[in-house]
Amino acid sequence: MTEDYWQKFKKNKEATKNQLVEDVESELKRRFKAEKSPEEMLSMCKTDNNYWKQYRLSERLDDDSVATVMCKLAGCEMMYCQALTFGKQARNKEIETHGCTEQFNSFRECYLREKRKFNATVKERDWKEDGNVIPQYLKEQMLIQKEAESKRIVSEHSEKSRKEEAKIYEENVKSYVNQLEQQKVGMGVDIGRSRAGKGDGYL
Repeated sequence: MTEDYWQKFKKNKEATKNQLVEDVESELKRRFKAEKSPEEMLSMCKTDNNYWKQYRLSERLDDDSVATVMCKLAGCEMMYCQALTFGKQARNKEIETHGCTEQFNSFRECYLREKRKFNATVKERDWKEDGNVIPQYLKEQMLIQKEAESKRIVSEHSEKSRKEEAKIYEENVKSYVNQLEQQKVGMGVDIGRSRAGKGDGYL
C-alpha cells in the first residue's frame, strides 16, 4: 500500500472510537483471501519491514500516526485474536476469545497513552510546520522502547537463572541431608553389631 492510500484512508475514516477496530476487521477479511494462518499473520505484523520503515520517515504523519506506530505490537495481538475469531480455524476449533476485549482494551489504552504523551511533548504547530519532527520523535521513542524491551528480557532471563540456581541449591541440600541420614542409619547398624559382638564375648 502506498502512502497516498493511507492519507486518503485517514481523511475518509469516521472519527469514532470503534473505527479503528472496524478498519482492522476489514483489513483482516481482505488478508484472509490469501489463506494465511493467524500465526503467519501475527509474524508478518510484528516484522519491522520496509513498509513500516518508510512509513515512519513520511513527512505527512500526525499524532494518530504516532500512536499507531508506537502501539503496533498491541495492534498485532488484537489482530491475531480477531483472526482466531473470524478465521477458518475458529470454525474448526472451539476457541474462546470473549470478543478480544482484553486485546482491544490493551491496544486502546496504549493508543490513547502514546497520543497524549506525544501531544504533551511536541507542540502541534511544530509538527505541522516541520514534517521531520514526527519521524525524529518516532526514531527516539522506538530506541527507548527497544532498550526497555531488552532490559525486560535480560531481567526475565536473570530471574529465570536465579530460580534455576535456587532450585539446584535446594536439590543439593536435600541430597546432602539424605546422605547424612543414610550415614546415621549405617552408623547405628555398625554400633549395634559392635555391641552385639561384645556381648557374645562376655557370654
